[in-house]
Amino acid sequence: MIKNLKKTIEKYNLIESGDTLILGLSGGPDSVCLFHLLLELQSDLNFNVVACHINHQLRGDDSEHDENFVKNICKQNDVRCFVLRQDIKGIARENNISEEEAGRLARYGFFDEIAIQIASDGVDKRKIKIATAHNLDDQVETVLMRMLRGTSVDGLAGIDFKRLSATGFHIIRPLLEIEKKDVLRYCEDNNFEYCIDKTNFESVYTRNKIRNELIPYLKEFNANIYTAILNLQKNAGVDKAYFENIVEKNKKLNFSREDFLCLDIAVRTRLIKDALLSVDVSRDVGYEHIMAIDNVLSGGKPNAQVDLPHGNKLIVEYDDIFLVNVHGERVRLFRNSDLEKGCAGDCLNENPNFNKNAILTEEVVYRVLNLVSDGAVLKDVVFKKNRDEVSVYLDYEKISAIYDCIETDDLDSKIEIRKRRNGDYIHIKNGKKKIARLFIDEKIPKFYRDSATIVAIGSEVLCVILSNGYSRVDQRFTVDIGALKKQLGSINADRAIGKYARVLVIEKKLAI
Repeated sequence: MIKNLKKTIEKYNLIESGDTLILGLSGGPDSVCLFHLLLELQSDLNFNVVACHINHQLRGDDSEHDENFVKNICKQNDVRCFVLRQDIKGIARENNISEEEAGRLARYGFFDEIAIQIASDGVDKRKIKIATAHNLDDQVETVLMRMLRGTSVDGLAGIDFKRLSATGFHIIRPLLEIEKKDVLRYCEDNNFEYCIDKTNFESVYTRNKIRNELIPYLKEFNANIYTAILNLQKNAGVDKAYFENIVEKNKKLNFSREDFLCLDIAVRTRLIKDALLSVDVSRDVGYEHIMAIDNVLSGGKPNAQVDLPHGNKLIVEYDDIFLVNVHGERVRLFRNSDLEKGCAGDCLNENPNFNKNAILTEEVVYRVLNLVSDGAVLKDVVFKKNRDEVSVYLDYEKISAIYDCIETDDLDSKIEIRKRRNGDYIHIKNGKKKIARLFIDEKIPKFYRDSATIVAIGSEVLCVILSNGYSRVDQRFTVDIGALKKQLGSINADRAIGKYARVLVIEKKLAI
């Protein structure tokens, strides 16, 4: 047994010198077996062991017995032990999930908490690993369970020997190549006591039904059913590793929607899954959801939506494609090729320092600057490169003349900063255009339209600030900042300021 365990550890590089292992210790035969095996290997491989136990409070006195048992064997072997008591039944009911899922989430959440605590004590995060006692039988049961529920080829790859937890710690499964019967024999041969969970013999949960009923039935058709399923699992694992490598390479590319559609569907679906994971919207997403997303992306509709489980969704708005979780957090699936390359004609003025993934807050301020009397403000505001704001500039003198405003206060009282309204229009090179039509013509996604800030006098829009960092200014009131900067650098500053007497500066603060 110890020889086989060492081979698995070396083969998958599960444990390294100096590691601290956090062992999930339920008190059952699998975890007790791994507990004693790790203690036997501890000095040889030079690692530390601590134990974690979660009392699920589902089995009354039996749950209390298991907790006390774990505490005792840890004390006897001088192993630090962390215990968590959780009302799993209540958590399952509150979150509308099964008790199995609630228990799994509680366990891995607790493992991560302890790992973070140990890291805060000065242990290198890379040297902290979480060890669970999944064995070869668990692997077979997992593959069968996924097949019954419906899974992809990746799902058939089963349980990984090593993966990352939600907070970035490695989870390892050293017993994954060892059968349950060998685990029981090891404990019996060495007189190691362990706890028996009687519910494992009851066909209440799906996994128990597979173990107690389905596998014995399948053995009637194939006595080597374990070998058959494990061969399938290993082949699927090879394919999964191959495609994961391709997906990882493609993730680093800044490709467009068109580039994405040129990829093979096997890569596209995996990229979609990876994107779903990145914004935590992957729970209960199945084949039909993945294919619905791929169909929408391939369909070419300018606006579309795919509803995902638990209130999550994918939104298509022209070339912008967002994954949105139930909290409203968004991630863009592809770059917006139109907006990032710039629109044709008299379109949008880009702030080159703007973070294109930033969302603008509702805080907007505008200031009328009398630049004749305060040249310093001109230099600070007009030419300052600030990543935390986006500004547009309008010729205040021209606005005053057109709207017949002699005093500054007269114009200030007419200008309002608001969201768009029906009937809003803006002057462009070739006349007027309604804001609604402008957004459609320039393929501005609905999300940006709804968050746009309008600076207007009545229905006449002086400028629009979009929440992607671009702006549109009334053609009559544009200020050529480049020309102004050139003037300031070549002639007397006072004369240049006098030429551009007043500029209205609209500033919108960013939430980066």
